[in-house]
Amino acid sequence: MHYVSRNGFYPETNRAVGSSTRILFCAATFYIAYAVWGIRVIDDMWFWIIEMLAYNSTGGFLRAVGFWVY
Repeated sequence: MHYVSRNGFYPETNRAVGSSTRILFCAATFYIAYAVWGIRVIDDMWFWIIEMLAYNSTGGFLRAVGFWVY
């Protein structure tokens, strides 16, 4: 018997959607920050901030659209 999540998808599908969404949010956040601050955004501190924003935005977005129901 295969495990299916509450949203009706297999865990592999949930991971793929979550990972892809996080990558898109990370790239979009980095692009916006680079457009505003330029090369100064290439710093270790900014990568942590961008990753934090992308990670939190991913969870919020996927819950808001109803893909993640937990």
